[in-house]
Amino acid sequence: MNSDICRIVETSEDHGLHINTSKSLAMLFGKRKARERHKDSVRIRVKGSTLPIQDYAKNLGVVLDSDLRFKKQVSEMIKKAFLNLKLIFRNRRSISQQIKSILCESLVLSQFNYCDALYGPCLDAADKYRIQKMQNSCLRLIYGVRKYDR
Repeated sequence: MNSDICRIVETSEDHGLHINTSKSLAMLFGKRKARERHKDSVRIRVKGSTLPIQDYAKNLGVVLDSDLRFKKQVSEMIKKAFLNLKLIFRNRRSISQQIKSILCESLVLSQFNYCDALYGPCLDAADKYRIQKMQNSCLRLIYGVRKYDR
């Protein structure tokens, strides 16, 4: 594997792309027991530096975890979406229903739409439920319905 990585580094540098080893890391994907079994035996070296093996990494705004369950990704999306929803909620009385809808779609729900084809099929029922709760909160805000109204 290290020889393949050396060829990738050489090809990258031939095309003007330099690998920053201080910002690079390695990940092992698979079940937890298999990862733990191989974690100590895997050494990936780039330009003389051994890359640290991490359990998760952020790439293009998506947090990948080593078991591909995207729990940390969902938590970060919900955190950002909730903060944006709170900003809209503060001004709910001064904006129309149409503007609330546009703001919720662009600031809150867009958090979940980014790369949903990547993480969507991997989510468990609990994470899907957490996302559904956030979507329900947006609808309640838009239509002025309280949580337990019927």
